[in-house]
Amino acid sequence: RLAKIETAIFRRKTILFEYHTMERDELGARRVDPYQLLYQGGQFYVVGRSHERSAIRVFRLSRIRGKVGYATKAEHDFQRPANFDPRAYADRIDWQFGEPVGTAEVWIGQRIAWQIERHFGRYGEILPAGEDADPGDRLFVTPYANSRQLIAWALGLGENARIVGPPELVTELRERIGVLIERHSG
Repeated sequence: RLAKIETAIFRRKTILFEYHTMERDELGARRVDPYQLLYQGGQFYVVGRSHERSAIRVFRLSRIRGKVGYATKAEHDFQRPANFDPRAYADRIDWQFGEPVGTAEVWIGQRIAWQIERHFGRYGEILPAGEDADPGDRLFVTPYANSRQLIAWALGLGENARIVGPPELVTELRERIGVLIERHSG
C-alpha cells in the first residue's frame, strides 16, 4: 500500500480504497487525491483531498483494508493546490489529524504538569487551572479533530488528567468509560 500511495502522489493519481473509520467503527469506500505521506508516532498517514468530504483529510494507512487502486487510467488526475503546506500536518499530534472539530480543556494535576508542558505544550496552550484548583494544577487547552485519540491520551494519564470541556467531549468520555466498564466486567 505504501509504495502504491507513494507512486500515486508522484504521478498525481486519484486512489480508491476501503477505510475503517474508528470514530464510527465502519468500513467505507474512499476516493482521495493524495498530496503527502507522513510518518508520526510509528504510523504512516496519507494527507489528501477526500472526494466524499470535498476537503483535505488524513488517513492512517493501517486502517486501509484491501488493495489501493487507481481511479482512472489517465496519466494525471489532479494538481496539488499551490497553497497546500505539508508542514501544517507534520506538526500535529494524533488527536489533531484532520479538520478541527473543537477545542478541548484538560485539567492536568501538578504532579505531571511540567511533563505535559514540555512534551505536549506545542500542541495547545498551558494555563493556570483556576481558582478552585491547587496552585500547581494546569489547564491544557488544545484543538482536536479526533476525540477518540484525545480521550485515549487523557485516560492514559490516569488520575493526573481529566477532560473538563467542552460538554460534548466530556459526555463522549463518559460513554467510552461506560463501554470499557461494561466490556471488562463479569
